[in-house]
Amino acid sequence: MTKEIILALLCLFFLATETTSTSSPTNSPWYDCSSEENINSPTLQFSNVYSVPSVVTPTSGQTLYKTITSTETLNEITVDYHQYFKRTTNSSNWKTFLVVNGVDECQEHDNLCPLQSGAIVEVQSIHPPLNAHTPQGWYRSRQVYRDGEGSKIGCVDMTFLYCKVGPGQVDGECAARGEDSPFLRGQAIIGDNHVW
Repeated sequence: MTKEIILALLCLFFLATETTSTSSPTNSPWYDCSSEENINSPTLQFSNVYSVPSVVTPTSGQTLYKTITSTETLNEITVDYHQYFKRTTNSSNWKTFLVVNGVDECQEHDNLCPLQSGAIVEVQSIHPPLNAHTPQGWYRSRQVYRDGEGSKIGCVDMTFLYCKVGPGQVDGECAARGEDSPFLRGQAIIGDNHVW
């Protein structure tokens, strides 16, 4: 099967699936979700979580930045990724389209491990442009961090808007979907390089 056919089938499956989450994140583009994951005393705290650019387009790619502070020394850190999608700003139903567990963050970010107690580390994840068949809308990534024993030690939940237009172009549908977006409000005031 060609990649295009596989992608089309995955898109149809994901759009037809009924797996949803009605809990919606805060109005901020990111938040600490430790309490929702029953992490009473998170080892990891997140700050300065942002995306460049803040609104993703077909040619832009995306770099995600996170500053992580640890209260304990950690030699191993893994992440469980839960990816969601919704078409409109007003929808409260996020549809799951991907779950990947146990990603070795120490291998992904060579400056992360070992992470000393009290250390502050900035990590960045660089993503290439999205596939041309990616649906326009809102995307959300919940990342649950675990230590070497598998215990949950922190959680961050991020949301971003994907518009199928280039910078400076007008797309009424995407603009209408994102008009109440912190991303678009922030862009008008302080540009793409801002902290959520």
